[in-house]
Amino acid sequence: MLRYFFKFVPLTKTHFSTRIIYLPKYYIRQMPTYTRTKVRATLSQDDYDDICNMYEAKIPAKDIVSKYGIHRTTLPKIYKRMRGISGSLLPQIRNPEYFRNIDSHEKAYFLGFITADGCIVDNSARDATDRLMINIHEKDRVIIDRLHAVLDMDHKVYEIPSKNQVALAVTHKGICDDLRQYGLDYRKSLTMPNIWPMIPEEFRDSFALGYNDGDGCILIKSYNYTTKGGVTRKYSFPGFSIAGTLDFLKGFADNFQVKDAKIRLKNSIHELAIDKRADFWKVYDRIYANADKTVHLERKRNVINRLNQDQTISSPVVAS
Repeated sequence: MLRYFFKFVPLTKTHFSTRIIYLPKYYIRQMPTYTRTKVRATLSQDDYDDICNMYEAKIPAKDIVSKYGIHRTTLPKIYKRMRGISGSLLPQIRNPEYFRNIDSHEKAYFLGFITADGCIVDNSARDATDRLMINIHEKDRVIIDRLHAVLDMDHKVYEIPSKNQVALAVTHKGICDDLRQYGLDYRKSLTMPNIWPMIPEEFRDSFALGYNDGDGCILIKSYNYTTKGGVTRKYSFPGFSIAGTLDFLKGFADNFQVKDAKIRLKNSIHELAIDKRADFWKVYDRIYANADKTVHLERKRNVINRLNQDQTISSPVVAS
C-alpha cells in the first residue's frame, strides 16, 4: 500500500505550491513525528482498533504515532472518535479548590508539607500549565497517597525505584495559584516570606507538623560525662531543627515563642535549631497536639517517645 503526504515547496517569498510524493508505507512510519510535513495516512479498521488498544494499554504515544505515521495530536482524536468519548482525556482533579481556604487541620498539614517538600515547576517556556511536584521516600508514601485521595485525582503516583522514591505531579493552574497566595512560588526555598500570619491561628500547629514531616528533623543528642565519683555516664537530650528562609524561620520562632532559637546560614539556606529542653518540649507538644486529626509520619514521633518530658536518659556507660 502506498501512502502520500503534502510537502510545501517554496516558489517565492510569498507563494507556495503543493507537491504530492508517493512513498512506501514503511518509509512513512520511520519519519520523525515532529516533522512539519503533513502526513495523510490511510488507516484500516484493524489499524484503528490497534491504535485504541495500544492507547488503553498505556503504550507511549511516540511509539504509536511512529508505527502508524500519524501526528501526535491526531492520536487522542482517533481514540475519542472510535470510543465515542466527548470531553477531555487529561487526568481530572475533582477537588481543585482544596487549598483555596485552609479550614481544617489536614489542609494545614498538607500546606505545611508542600511548603517544606514540594515545588512549583515553571512550564511557561513550553507554553504549558505550571506543575506542583512532590518527591518523597517510598517509606513515607502514606502522605502522597492521602493527598491523592483528598484531591480526588486521576493522576498516578509514580514510583522511582532507582532512588527509592515516589512522586506526584499535579498539573493544575488553580491549585498552583492557590498555593502562591501563601508565598509558594518558583524557588520558594530562597524567596518564601513569613507566611505564618496567613495561616489561621487554630491550624498553625498542624501546619508546623506538616512542615516538620517534610523538612524537619527531630533527634536525640548524646554525650558522655564523668561524675565526681568517677562513674562515666551517658546523657541524652532532644533536639529539633528545620530549614527555610530567614523570614519564615523568624516567624516560626515568634509563633512558638522560642526564647533560645539559633538561626544560622548553612549552604545558602538558613537553619533553625532548638537545643534547650524547655523550648523543645514547647514546640513538640504543640505540633503533635492535633496529630490525631490528620495524617502524619509516626516514625518521626517515635524517635522521641522514649524520652520523658520531666527527665533525660542518664545511664552508666559500660567500659569495653
